[in-house]
Amino acid sequence: MRSRYFCACVAYILAALLCASVTISEVQAVAPKKSQAWAVVVGIDKYLKEVTPLQFSAADAREFKKALVEAAGFNEDQVFLLTSDQTGNRFPDKTGIIRWVSYIKNKAQPDDIFVFFFSGHGIDIEKESYLLTAEADPFSRETLETSSLKLADLRKIIENMRAGRKLLFIDACRNDPRGGKGDSDNRLSSLMAKNITIAPPKEKESSSSPRFSAIYFSCNVGERSYEWSEKAMGFFTYFLVKGVRGEAVNRKGFVTLESLRRYITKNVPPAVERERGCSQNPWVIREEGPGEEIWTLAKPAAVVNMPSSPANLVSNGGFEDGLAPPWGTGRYSDLGKAWWNSLTCTSRAEIDKSSMKNGSASLHIINLSPRAPHVFGSTAQRIPIEKGKTYEITLWAKGENLRSRGAVNIAVDEGWGVRPVVLPQGSSPWTLYRGTFSLEQDYADVRILSEDCGEAWIDDITVTRVGE
Repeated sequence: MRSRYFCACVAYILAALLCASVTISEVQAVAPKKSQAWAVVVGIDKYLKEVTPLQFSAADAREFKKALVEAAGFNEDQVFLLTSDQTGNRFPDKTGIIRWVSYIKNKAQPDDIFVFFFSGHGIDIEKESYLLTAEADPFSRETLETSSLKLADLRKIIENMRAGRKLLFIDACRNDPRGGKGDSDNRLSSLMAKNITIAPPKEKESSSSPRFSAIYFSCNVGERSYEWSEKAMGFFTYFLVKGVRGEAVNRKGFVTLESLRRYITKNVPPAVERERGCSQNPWVIREEGPGEEIWTLAKPAAVVNMPSSPANLVSNGGFEDGLAPPWGTGRYSDLGKAWWNSLTCTSRAEIDKSSMKNGSASLHIINLSPRAPHVFGSTAQRIPIEKGKTYEITLWAKGENLRSRGAVNIAVDEGWGVRPVVLPQGSSPWTLYRGTFSLEQDYADVRILSEDCGEAWIDDITVTRVGE
């Protein structure tokens, strides 16, 4: 983590900025056409002085910028990316960060949205909190104070910004940033936060959009955040990006502050526990203002630039709820087993919480029986479809020593003749598979079949109607 008290300071610094029920994509979908979206995205993993380096902060920043542009509709020219592998005015030193936040302050209007993302080190020195910018010098307290960005200075710029909606994402609580401290923890603390408050605006700006602010922290008080080597990102940002890209949509097809909070807090803790054996619980500070209409969710009819995700007809396709009903339904459901073997087949399926593509679990299939007629292990889920319509099935899978092509496959009809997904022979990493099908009946049995020796992991099965 980065500083002992830093994150909590930010929390209270921005606590006055928050609100709950507005869509992330609202800037382009709901706000008036004159509104604009601005962002400063900072990732620092390499420092010029003896500051403990990080691995993936720059990658975090790059991926978050891409999510803002590709999924939330931000204009790429108005998302200012500063990473430690860049030079010039995109180098993340103190002056560079202040330059772009100040630039937006002078440009933003009351209907605009401002996003600030920081992945790097932070530290508290006595009663002040600092973001460690690229030139931060830990030689002494005085050099750190001089060479780092004081949070109070950043706060003042944001306070004076006219943008009516402000979102901040802070991942600055990891290992001790001072060189020679190794991987010792630098935990988030609220000790100094009580002394930091944010002044309310001196005058009310007229705005046709809800005014709100929120700050997302990568971990809770007393914790630190971690990086995920397998994903080449921080745990927090990995799920933040996936959430913004659509995995955090609510039932109405919006990514809201609340749906994003639920998605992140559901997925980050089990992933960190599984991979690192530690606790990391992201949290969000929001402050609701007066007036019910200010915090009303965007109306679905108004969202013209963010289409709702097609309805997934498969329940529990990621197996987070175990191999449980509705798995085990459809043909042969009278056997009363979620996974069952025919004849002499020796196979089993179990929930694996140590290897998955997304979420906290996958289905791990192990088959010891070589291919033979009518020898297989299976589970299925019956879903309703429209007769004659075309559907797409997608899933993530990886294989290990699968003896033949189709050792594991997906069938969708009762006779098992329609198999839109077939896994290849041998071993393969997590791969996205997809196929289409159309049936002359009003249901499909999404059946996972294991028909030859080997192991496979299945995750995130979806079935959606093509063109929906």
